[in-house]
Amino acid sequence: MSIYNPPSKTQGVFNPSNFGGLGSGGQITTDYLDANYIQFPVSQGNTTLVGTSVLGDITQQGDFSTTGDLVVNDVNIITAIGTKQDTIEDGDLTIAKTSGLQSALNDKQDTIGDGDLTIANTNGLQSALNDKQDTIEDGDLTIANTNGLQSALNDKQDTIEDGDLTIANTNGLQSALNDKQDTIEDGDLTIAKTDGLQPALNDKQDTIEDGDLTIAKTDGLQTALNGKQDTISNFEVNGNVNLNTSGTNFDTIVVRRPSNTTGLTDDYLIDFNELQIWVNNANILVENASSLVSSVVSWSNKDIELGSQLSPTNLYSGLIENGDGVLTLDPSPTDIAIIIKNIPTSKINDIHAVQIYNIVSTTLGNRAIGLAIELYNSKNDPDLNTILAQTNEISVRDSVYRFDFPSINTYTLGYNIQGILPDSGAYVNLVTLEVVTPFSFPFNITGNMDVSGSITLPTIGDVETTIQGKQDTIEDGDLTIANTNGLQSALNDKQDTIEDGDLTIANTNGLQPALNNKQDTIEDGDLTIAKTDGLQTALDNKYDDTGGTIDGDVDISGDLVVGTTNVITEIGTKQDEITTSTDLSCNTLSAVGNIDVGGYLLAPNQPSFRAYPSADDTTNGDASLPFDTIDFDNMSGYDTTDYEYTVPVAGIWLFTWSCGVVEDTNYLSSIKKNNIIYDRSVIDADQCLRTYDTISAKGLSIMMCAVGDTIKITVNGELQAASTASASHLAGDSQFNSFAGVLLG
Repeated sequence: MSIYNPPSKTQGVFNPSNFGGLGSGGQITTDYLDANYIQFPVSQGNTTLVGTSVLGDITQQGDFSTTGDLVVNDVNIITAIGTKQDTIEDGDLTIAKTSGLQSALNDKQDTIGDGDLTIANTNGLQSALNDKQDTIEDGDLTIANTNGLQSALNDKQDTIEDGDLTIANTNGLQSALNDKQDTIEDGDLTIAKTDGLQPALNDKQDTIEDGDLTIAKTDGLQTALNGKQDTISNFEVNGNVNLNTSGTNFDTIVVRRPSNTTGLTDDYLIDFNELQIWVNNANILVENASSLVSSVVSWSNKDIELGSQLSPTNLYSGLIENGDGVLTLDPSPTDIAIIIKNIPTSKINDIHAVQIYNIVSTTLGNRAIGLAIELYNSKNDPDLNTILAQTNEISVRDSVYRFDFPSINTYTLGYNIQGILPDSGAYVNLVTLEVVTPFSFPFNITGNMDVSGSITLPTIGDVETTIQGKQDTIEDGDLTIANTNGLQSALNDKQDTIEDGDLTIANTNGLQPALNNKQDTIEDGDLTIAKTDGLQTALDNKYDDTGGTIDGDVDISGDLVVGTTNVITEIGTKQDEITTSTDLSCNTLSAVGNIDVGGYLLAPNQPSFRAYPSADDTTNGDASLPFDTIDFDNMSGYDTTDYEYTVPVAGIWLFTWSCGVVEDTNYLSSIKKNNIIYDRSVIDADQCLRTYDTISAKGLSIMMCAVGDTIKITVNGELQAASTASASHLAGDSQFNSFAGVLLG
């Protein structure tokens, strides 16, 4: 909508003189406003109409205030409301205040309780009972006592037993049988005896035997065959052939939840404003809106239309209005799907991008989570079984989701609200971007392929050239010594095969001298202590293991093993004596009692972190404060994307945070453990001296944490706000706001 010379957002009075002269009769009419580049009503901020008559409808989305009368079709609404009864609340009415109610109640019968009525008290009841028949018991009635029963029985037919009736005794039965056809046995009927059967058979086609039909005898067959492609037995192409199996055509788009994921618990509604497919610099959904066929179905039963609260046709109306898109039924099944068919057949590789405009709601906008886009060709695949291209499932709430396809680089209209949105600048926090790679499908040749030109394959290049440079297959026996370069010379230098027995000691160079230097075989009993050099001395130096006492020192150059314990090794694992001058260095120090430290403890590796914002930001609603820059983090636990710290070591932790208070806005920040509020910091708007006031906008919390717990700082509530400021607000390198934590123990 465009406005010619409109009132400003802060202008208090709607001044018709801004639009030139008035309309017919000195009044502002919708025709007059349309002619002056405005669609009425238009409101920017608070607008006051002074002495103005409006001919047409007024749609008011906010409050409507009037200091005079409000007249609708000659009815003064203010006066009419004044004549109405105030709302009657429960208990406002009493019997005394309700005219005639007490008199009416006085004329009514008191409640009749059980047993209040008797036969004597009930007018006419005894007389009515006196006229009634006493109870008739079993056997009281007899034929004689029952008036007319004997006469009635006398007129009845005696019981007819089996065989009592004969054809002669049954009136008309013989005549009826005479008119009937005798039983027709097998073979009794012939074509001649069956009326009309021969003419009917004469009109029928004789049995068609194998080979009776020819193309000439079959009406229209030759014409139909003439229109068909001859069988391709030898496919000859003069030129190049490019087989691109990724350039698949599509004509159908589907939006659904492939894994039944949703961003709201048990809420599977599909609820967003606009769907766009950009091909050749045009949104082909809007351009072909009149011929598109859309439906809302359960994916497991695509033939049943479920209906919707808002039609899926709104997705391609071209009007990106919040709340005017598609909205499926409540509740919707977990496999709810929107199918849009009859899209002009296009190559997937020609798509620039597909865009989804989400609804603007911090809560309902989460319905987009879990949705994905799929492309199909319904002509080749009417049951939509083969996905040609597919996006990832949406995992975060955002305003716009842009899915780029292979031809995004050929888009030339510019990235703006009239086309494909950018994901940078003012839109950096509004647009989620994903690059989509279409699926590729194989090209199969089941017969022979004769190519008179060349075949080029990836990495191999020209197949013919590559094959020509290869060795023909070498069959068994093809190679000979003479044909193998250098083989004969190599064989000539080799030792002839040595057979068993060919080698003797005399023929083996140096073997006899080597044997001469060897000890003759030592048989059992050949060695004695006397013949073994040094053995007696060694035995003399050994300790008698039968027991006793060793006087003097014992020097052990090897191991000393007692039982199975190596005493030397065991001693090496023990701590030296700790004195007052001993400096301790250890990985872990455990104490059962208290540790008294007279000096100070150094723990430079104690788990800790600090993060601060890289840029100024104002956070509203239930969202995390964007501390996206790490000052230090010795355990690598802080995530600069989700703005949360994952606890690496269990224990008692101290967390602190600070943030600015947005002017005139209540400040209520929370620290969350595992996405549950653990502690809060509250500042009333009246206590805020100025924007970015951090004097009192701080939080401190001590909590017990387990490994894997997640900690983050959020603004708490839709009406709260907080700001985070970068270092630009202070001199030097200090950061204005931060989020930090340290393990206390």
